[in-house]
Amino acid sequence: MTATTRVCEDDGESRAWKTIWARKIWNAQQDRIRVIAGRRFQRVPYGREGRGWHASDGPCHDCAVTPGQLHVPGCDVERCPACRGQMITCGCVVR
Repeated sequence: MTATTRVCEDDGESRAWKTIWARKIWNAQQDRIRVIAGRRFQRVPYGREGRGWHASDGPCHDCAVTPGQLHVPGCDVERCPACRGQMITCGCVVR
């Protein structure tokens, strides 16, 4: 199940999932810096990835953050602040 999966029934399991994911989003907002090759970079917020990411269409399709928020780590939309490639595949070493 992805973060944006719609749940028809609001049972205990779906409420628990929403709470867990809300906490992951909150934690992502506290994690603002990436150290890459010994340099500190500000993370790229949703909506500032560049053209074609459709932040104006609503929440991120992968991690459900809203424009201006930082992506949940591992999101396939997050951009690397060093090379601007896709963070999960760019090859930059994050420490």
